[in-house]
Amino acid sequence: MERALTYITLDVQKIDSGQQITAKRGDSARRLVVSLTNRGRPYIPGEGVTAVFYERKPDGKPCFNAADIDGCTVTYDFTGQTTNVEGLAVCEIRLYDAENHLLTSPRFEMLVDATEYQEGDVPDSSPEYTALTEMMAKGTELIADLESVKDSLEPIRDAVIEAAEQAETAATEAKGAAAAAGTQAGQATKARNEAVAAKDAAELSAQKASEHRAAALEIVSEARGYVDDASTLAGTAGSYAESAKAAAEEAQKAAQEAKDAAASGGGTVPGSGASVELDTTLTQSGKAADAKATGDEIKRVEAKIPSLDGYAKEAAIPTKPEDIGAQPKGNYLTSAPVSSVNGKTGAVQLSAADVGAMSESGANGIIVNLLDEAKKSGDFDGDPGRGIQSIARTAGNGAAGTVDTYTITYTDGTTGTYQVRNGANGADGDDGITPHIGDNGNWHLGDTDTGVKAQGADGKDGADGIGISSAKQITTSTADGGSNVFEITLTNGT
Repeated sequence: MERALTYITLDVQKIDSGQQITAKRGDSARRLVVSLTNRGRPYIPGEGVTAVFYERKPDGKPCFNAADIDGCTVTYDFTGQTTNVEGLAVCEIRLYDAENHLLTSPRFEMLVDATEYQEGDVPDSSPEYTALTEMMAKGTELIADLESVKDSLEPIRDAVIEAAEQAETAATEAKGAAAAAGTQAGQATKARNEAVAAKDAAELSAQKASEHRAAALEIVSEARGYVDDASTLAGTAGSYAESAKAAAEEAQKAAQEAKDAAASGGGTVPGSGASVELDTTLTQSGKAADAKATGDEIKRVEAKIPSLDGYAKEAAIPTKPEDIGAQPKGNYLTSAPVSSVNGKTGAVQLSAADVGAMSESGANGIIVNLLDEAKKSGDFDGDPGRGIQSIARTAGNGAAGTVDTYTITYTDGTTGTYQVRNGANGADGDDGITPHIGDNGNWHLGDTDTGVKAQGADGKDGADGIGISSAKQITTSTADGGSNVFEITLTNGT
């Protein structure tokens, strides 16, 4: 039979709805459909909420029966106990969540009217707790589910064993891959060593360039020595000049004495018109000869000193100290002329005395200019070094057991090649040991007991659930509209 539907709306913000529904005594083919609202808007409690239809029958006995909830709609199907007492029953809808929070709807009334019946057609009135019965049934289902979960753990344990076997196989394969990687690493090391050799060659070229520079510095140092030798010769020339001056004074004195002797002896002095023969044995004549020799030596020394014509046109670099007047080795002072030497400016002719009077700083300036011009000329630069511009694989695909060719391109445009052999896959390793569960419940590898339990220890028992330990009626009323009071004792003592 299709159930007869009764619709009402209950607002959870109210205490008493003021609504009343009707039924005949003994009706059980009725369905109550309740729409829940909150201040006039649909009220949806959410997931995990349980609905209960609560009724205090006209004889005071309760009904605490399960109802269905979907969104904001609660549906309750009448039972035989719902309408088996004539009179006015007080009803409400109670909502419980998973944490046992409670929300109660406003009250509404149900008027149960009498009907024509024979004795025994309607069951006697008694308390009814279908909601609690369903909870107990769910507990039984939960226990069954736990047993089912326990059974389902067996395949999981088997899967764990299989995963352990696969892990061991993967470890063996990884070991083989590591060996192959070691071969590849050796080949890469060889390529690196070749690259390092090329780098060393480039550094050798740079070293040769540095040696050329050192040679240039050595030439400059040699030039400094020549200048020092020139200074020494200039000092010697100065000494000769002093000797010549002294000899000249002696010669003048001797000439004066000869003239005086000629005057006293009646002789004629050359140029005076008189003809007087001088005594060639006089000591002064030897001195005059010495003076002449000294003058000749001065001229010889001056001829060997190079012409320092302002140092603006050319610097003469002799090949050895005793050959100061030799041809120059290079023209390195053209771009940096000397503005003055010992206070003299312009294109000046320096004497031996000027060279001797040259300061050390002046000589050093000349050498610095020589060094700068030598660097600028590029005559002493070494050959350009050679570095690595790129390394690329130009043949092969890296497949196992094949040979690849790599090309090194150097910075000077030249190239070189080297080959790398790719290692082949190694042979399969021996079968590993499959773990198994021994008689003591531990994992075993072959005959070795690992001491690890294959099955975890039992977990702690969960807290006891709350059930009904007893229910008793405290008061009894047979009057119309009277009520009875029942005391329900739960297993937690409440």
